[in-house]
Amino acid sequence: MMDAQKLKDAVERAAEDAISRQLSSLRGAVVEAVVQELTSSAHAEQGASTAGVLNAAVASIHDVSAQSDILNALLNGAEKFSGRTGLFVVRGATASGWQARGFDPDAFRRAQINAGAGLAERAIRTQTPAAGSAYEFESSFVHQFGAPAEGNCVVLPLIVRERVAALLYADAADGDGGCMNVSALELLVRSASLWLEVLALRKSLEQPAPHPVQQPAPPPAPQESASAAVASASPGATAPAPASYSPPRPPAPAPEPPPAPAPPVGESEIHSKARRFAKLLVEEIKLYNQGKVNDGRQNRDLYDRLRDDIEKSRAAYQKRFGDAVADVDYFGSELIRVLAENNKELLGANYPG
Repeated sequence: MMDAQKLKDAVERAAEDAISRQLSSLRGAVVEAVVQELTSSAHAEQGASTAGVLNAAVASIHDVSAQSDILNALLNGAEKFSGRTGLFVVRGATASGWQARGFDPDAFRRAQINAGAGLAERAIRTQTPAAGSAYEFESSFVHQFGAPAEGNCVVLPLIVRERVAALLYADAADGDGGCMNVSALELLVRSASLWLEVLALRKSLEQPAPHPVQQPAPPPAPQESASAAVASASPGATAPAPASYSPPRPPAPAPEPPPAPAPPVGESEIHSKARRFAKLLVEEIKLYNQGKVNDGRQNRDLYDRLRDDIEKSRAAYQKRFGDAVADVDYFGSELIRVLAENNKELLGANYPG
């Protein structure tokens, strides 16, 4: 029979071994839990930091009113969410470099891209961001400025008056840890597009009624600035007057007759401005309330969630165009089209329209 002391010693050793194994397992579980908690906290802090930077970038765009200042603010903001970024002005089948961040500025201004091919063509045709290989953007551009990290880039269209006036190119550069936040870039470009449209429309609405007789517009300068090119796409821009017919000169010297009187601003132009103003108001609601929009669509109560913003924008629309286009509710139509994705039921039972 085993001695009592030896038995006690054996039991203690067995207990110590069991406790040691349990502590080791427990220690591993605790370490894993702490690491997960710290990682989650780090991600939350990083997300809050990104949101703060993005909000500041959007605010800087809306703090200025000159077109060149808006485009510069866009580039400054985009620089925080990409390694390299640059703005190309679209003129026909060519996109010409304007300004950039992370590229040699003089070389970038001389760069020209075929806007009818590759990622540029896709972004212009679909009016949505186009991502892919930098070589698909323009191989000569890559040879001149170097390939970005992992060889990829994104091209985002700057849309003014329903056409692409410029392209924002962005990539992750070629340094270690290069990264790119495409969602943030999309928000910045869309914010700049909307602000350019709002300012241009506001300017056109503040202009006095046109004089019955207009002088022909002077020929354009040999080179346009980026802001001038963007302005040509905006509602307030003045396009060159169409050439009017001049009868043959009589044999005796006589002054050439003036151009034909310009037609007065008609109802169709008022309706066009009202529709565009309504579209901008609703797009702005969507831009700054994306979370509420997504939840409202899912729960079919968009109007309840966005009531204050909708009614403030409706009041602005009615004040400017309520009497002029009383026969058509463009604001209500844009609410259904843009916010409710053409499904009026998503606005909810309390929607008064």
